[in-house]
Amino acid sequence: MKLSVLKSCLVGLIGIMLTVVIVGCYSGGGETINEDVTLENMDLEKLATYKKSYVGDNSAVGNILDRLLGNKYRQTFSLTEDSITSHYGLSDSTKEEEKTELEDALEGYVEDHGNQLFFNNALALFILVQNVDVVTFEIDTQTPVTFTVNRDDMHNLLEVDDLQHYAEDIEAWQQLIDQKIKALSDDTIQWIQDHTQ
Repeated sequence: MKLSVLKSCLVGLIGIMLTVVIVGCYSGGGETINEDVTLENMDLEKLATYKKSYVGDNSAVGNILDRLLGNKYRQTFSLTEDSITSHYGLSDSTKEEEKTELEDALEGYVEDHGNQLFFNNALALFILVQNVDVVTFEIDTQTPVTFTVNRDDMHNLLEVDDLQHYAEDIEAWQQLIDQKIKALSDDTIQWIQDHTQ
């Protein structure tokens, strides 16, 4: 009798432990970003916690992308030795009756904010990820758009030798956003268009 009670307790304890482990693994330990990130609410201090990340750190790169413009449209990302590619579009689970409305919303978002998304997000990745040399954003709209830029091109545009120091100086990073991204100059827009297919 005592042995069967002990077995029952042991089975129950193992079940509870497995549940805790599975839920802990499933949650991933990261916080979920539910709101649409804009230039006004982008949390540079939180982003700076990922400074000196590496391309091979899926968790860090994913968390960075979750905190950048277009986060609600980001679907997947891929990493190679020195590059990051982020894909934006509608989820495969989007219901058929919602697709047209969401496709229109994505098209409008890209039309209104695409240049800022490309420039801001590439800049943030170059600031935070040490060994990334090429950043690509692929946007799956009715007319697909791809933006690709390398670190040297970004350095040349901004006339700086190093971007990573901005992760240590949040105020300077915010000034850079205010001066270069919030009010894109014609030259910067042309530079973005030159890197877009």
